[in-house]
Amino acid sequence: FGRQKVIKGIPEDELEAFVLKRFNAAGINASGIVKDILAFTGYHPYYTQQLGHELYIQQNEERAGALGKESITAAVGNIITEHGADYKRWWNGLDNTERKIVIGIAEGCNGVTSKKFIRKYGIPAASTSGSALERLIDKGIVVRRNVNSYELEDPFWKEWILLSRRQAE
Repeated sequence: FGRQKVIKGIPEDELEAFVLKRFNAAGINASGIVKDILAFTGYHPYYTQQLGHELYIQQNEERAGALGKESITAAVGNIITEHGADYKRWWNGLDNTERKIVIGIAEGCNGVTSKKFIRKYGIPAASTSGSALERLIDKGIVVRRNVNSYELEDPFWKEWILLSRRQAE
């Protein structure tokens, strides 16, 4: 029964210090990969917590030394597997144009309404691309980073999309 309040992101240095402190408290050395963790999650607190939790579980099961980049790859793979049914449901809820835009953004392409983008992804017109992009933003699937730069909100779903595309090839 509370009002929803939009909060600002946690400053990068504070989030980095928090992550290191939590891993250190658990006896895990994450100093070599904390920046990689945060780069993957885009400094988003929820996704950082999700990846950190998976890394913690993984580390406790393996009883390994310091975390390495391969630890992130394995943890992301575990999360993708765990949430695969959800990601497939999200994918199936998109229309064809929305899927093409999501693929393009996942592949790192921007300029969603540019001739280059619509030609590359087979979208009929810039207006079609623009309206689909706005729907994706309204649904919370895509976030605008600046004037013409977009990202998928969920970095794990992005990896699921890229993995699914590689497996289909």
